[in-house]
Amino acid sequence: MEQRLAMYENQFEVIKKSQKNLRSLRHDLRNHLALLGNYIHKKDFENASSYLNQIEANLTSSKEFCHTKNIEIDSILNYLLNQAEQLHCDICTKIDVPRQRFMSDFDLNILLSNLLENALEALAKVEERILKIYIKYDKKIIYISVYNSFDGKISKKGELFQTLKPDKDLHGYGLMNIQKTVEKYNGKSMFQIDGNLFKADIILYTDSKK
Repeated sequence: MEQRLAMYENQFEVIKKSQKNLRSLRHDLRNHLALLGNYIHKKDFENASSYLNQIEANLTSSKEFCHTKNIEIDSILNYLLNQAEQLHCDICTKIDVPRQRFMSDFDLNILLSNLLENALEALAKVEERILKIYIKYDKKIIYISVYNSFDGKISKKGELFQTLKPDKDLHGYGLMNIQKTVEKYNGKSMFQIDGNLFKADIILYTDSKK
C-alpha cells in the first residue's frame, strides 16, 4: 500500500510538472516563435535547432516515461523507470493499452512491480544496463515482456528460477507472486536467458480469471 501511494504521488507530481511546464511555454510562445523565426530568416539553422531542443527539454523535464492515460500503468512504470534512469539504463518501452481499467489494479501492480523490481535488482549488478518493456492489450488479452541485462548468475529448481539472496525464507516471493497472478488469469509465463539478457514473457486472459 505504501508503495502504491508513492507511485500515485509520483505520477501526480509528474502530471503537475508537465502542466506547469506547458503553461509556462504557452505564456511565452509568441516570444519563442519570434526568436525561432529570426534564426530561420537569417538561415541560422544551428541555433534554431538548439533552441528547439531547449524547448523540448523543458517540456520533458518531468521525466514522464509512460503516457498512456491509464493511471495505474503510468504510475507504476513512471515510478520504477525513474529508478532505472538513475542507474543510467538504456530504456526502451512500447506500451499499447486502453485508458480504461481492463484488470484488477491489485493484480496488475503485483505483476508489473515484481517484474520491474527484479529487473532493477539485476541491472544494478552490471555495467551495460539495458531494459526493454513491451505491454499490449488486445481483445481481452494482455501481453507483457520485460527484458533486462544481468550478470549471468541464476539459480533454478527444475523449471523454476529462484532467488540468489541468502535468506530464502524472507526472499524469493517476487517470481512466486508473478506466477500466482499468471495462474489466476489462466495465463502463461516464460522466462528465458538469451546471452546477457534475462527475458520474461507473460500472457494473461483478462476475461477468464479464476
